[in-house]
Order: sequence, then C-alpha cells, then structure tokens
Amino acid sequence: MSDHDPDDIIRVDDDVDPGDTGDYGFPPTPLQESVMKIAKELMSKHYILDSRKLYYACAREITEADNIDVMKSIDYLIKRRVLFPGKATSRDGVLKNDLRKRILDIVRAEPGIYFSKIRDAVNLDSNTLIWHLKMLEKFDFIRVEKFGNSTVFFDKFLDKALDVFYYYIHKDDSVDIFKQIATNPGLSFQDLLHVLNLPRTTLVRKLKSLIENGLLSVAYTSNRITSISIAPAFKEACLKFLYNLYWQGKPPS
Repeated sequence: MSDHDPDDIIRVDDDVDPGDTGDYGFPPTPLQESVMKIAKELMSKHYILDSRKLYYACAREITEADNIDVMKSIDYLIKRRVLFPGKATSRDGVLKNDLRKRILDIVRAEPGIYFSKIRDAVNLDSNTLIWHLKMLEKFDFIRVEKFGNSTVFFDKFLDKALDVFYYYIHKDDSVDIFKQIATNPGLSFQDLLHVLNLPRTTLVRKLKSLIENGLLSVAYTSNRITSISIAPAFKEACLKFLYNLYWQGKPPS
C-alpha cells in the first residue's frame, strides 16, 4: 500500500443513481475504466460511494497498477465530474431520470432557451426545475450564461461564439425576422416590414440590435436598407435552428 492518505481524495456523497460509463469528453484509460467499474459495483452494494472505500477496493483489485496511480485516477475522475462530490457516480446516471433527459433534449434543441420556456415545456414548478438544471450543470451536460438580466441555457460543448445568435433568436419577434431573411436572403427593409406586419419603429429597433451584434449583413442605397442577409458566421447555426424547430429538419419550400 502507498503511504498516501486516501482521505486526501474528495469524498463522494451525493444521491444519484449509478449509470453506465459513457462519452465524457475524454478517452478514459484502462485504469480509469477499471476504477469506474469498481465504483459502480460499490454503488450497487452500498449506494453511497465513499472515496476511502473506493480507494481501498481499487488498490486491492487492481494489482497491475501502482496505488499512487490508482489514487490519481480516482482524483482525476472526480475533477472531470465522472465521479462527482456527493452520493454520485457516472454522468450517465444523471440521465436515468426521464424528466431530466427531456430537459436536456429541450436545451440541446433550443440553445439559448430561457428558464420560463423550459418550465412551460415540461410543466414543472420552478424549484423542481431549478434542481434538475443544477444537476445537469454540475455534471457538465449544460452551461448557464447571463446576457444582461437574462439567464439562458446551452449544451455544455456548444461553440460559445454562437451564444449571441442563440440569445437573440429567442427574443420577441426575432425568430420571425430570421425566418423571413433565411427564406428570402437579400430582402429589403420595406419588404420585411410588409411581411412581418410590425410597427416600423419596432422593426427598426430590432434590426439595429441584430446588425450591431453582427448577426445580420445589410446593404444600403441612399441611406435605405435594400438588402438584408444572415451574417455568414451565423448562417449555418440559423438554418439548423430553424430546420429543427420550424421546418422539421427539412429546408423551406
């Protein structure tokens, strides 16, 4: 046995069902896979996973590895949130809750979605939804971002460079603006005003914000907007968002 004190390892005490090991954003080593297997076995017997018991079980069963390497593997898996501080095990165990999986599917389908919209979609009270969202955030399934006074939710690994687009497409009337421009690239301001049936001042204000944030590309003639298109950097994300939510994965006719 190593002289290292296993108490140095973070204890694991949070209440989450054990689940299969899966894709954690890094390729686990054979030693890490062995540690996860032993952790699952302990959870099946005792439910609460204690890092001291995990360390001694691994040191006893994994004879081909040095005990210090075993300790490092356990610590690494905790830091990478494969094993989580609390009564927890693998990330996949979090998604054994069907409601939590549904919440994650909604966030992935509508990146930048607001809390209130998730709550309406799953018909949950706010406190319960907050708990599920915190679990998903703790296990690195989602990330939470602030835009001004707004809190919005994203898939953990979605490109952050697209956050501003996803935030704005969820604002009032913005999705209709993007839909019209995506299906009619080069649309003039007057044509857009006509098809949206918005007050002129409202459309001017919204377009100004989208243009200033680099989401739209425009051309002017005599100080009038004669052509509006989705900015190239956001075109693919815009079309994917619209296909998934409004065109059922099919290009517009």
